[in-house]
Amino acid sequence: MAEKPKPQEPNPAENFTREELEAIAREEAERNLQNENLLAGSPLENLPPLEDGKKLEQWWLNARDVNKMLDLLETKNIKDFRKIRLFAVACCRNIENLKKQPLQSRESVDISEKFADGHATIEELNNVPAQPRVYSVSVSNYYNDIETAYDNVNDIARYCAMDVGLSQDSADAARLARDNERITQSKLLRDIFGPFAEKPIIEPSWLSWGDGAVKKIAQKIYDDRTFNDEMPILADALEDAGCANKEILGHCRGPGPHVRGCWVLDLLLQKDQGAPPQKK
Repeated sequence: MAEKPKPQEPNPAENFTREELEAIAREEAERNLQNENLLAGSPLENLPPLEDGKKLEQWWLNARDVNKMLDLLETKNIKDFRKIRLFAVACCRNIENLKKQPLQSRESVDISEKFADGHATIEELNNVPAQPRVYSVSVSNYYNDIETAYDNVNDIARYCAMDVGLSQDSADAARLARDNERITQSKLLRDIFGPFAEKPIIEPSWLSWGDGAVKKIAQKIYDDRTFNDEMPILADALEDAGCANKEILGHCRGPGPHVRGCWVLDLLLQKDQGAPPQKK
């Protein structure tokens, strides 16, 4: 007697819309947070006392918990709206899925980045059509106060990580992809906000050396996004100009990632702190 063919296991994902899958992934992420297990195999990191500057700096340099890193910035009253927005942009740009999104979603990220650097108006920002939550960095009223800014950039980072997980073909792969993306986000956050202690001072002589060579290289890197190729070249130029600061040179020669808002480039280009957008 011939064996009856085994019925095929249904694929649960086929029975849900993308929005429903996102909601399921969000609930799982929240459970992971509650269980202090956001990163596979690692407990949720404990924040040292705020008055212990040395331990706090060491924690910041090794932290992988983006939620707590953002909480720390907010607690220390870091009100740099430009950098907060650029971190949201960097999270969106870092996920491969952005390339597969409709043009309007990519424009949302582009306009938000331009707005952060003063190259787009509130009207242009508001004229971008409504986007999926993960790409909603263009919504200007996210940044009318610092608490809202931190709350919403935290949401965007989390949604970006979940978006990466949704592209995987198993629950384990999805979890690993999300965890890896959160680790990358912690590195992006450090690249943008830099050392938690006081930033090194940029000497005017470095900027004037070689007919402004250091600043020209930094501007080219920023404009062309040639971070991986030219950050080490910037380090060489800084050394030739007389810079011996280990933090600055080490960051330029480090593995990155580097993005717009990078703390070294911002210092060299004398970028001001981003003020909250004003509605018109």
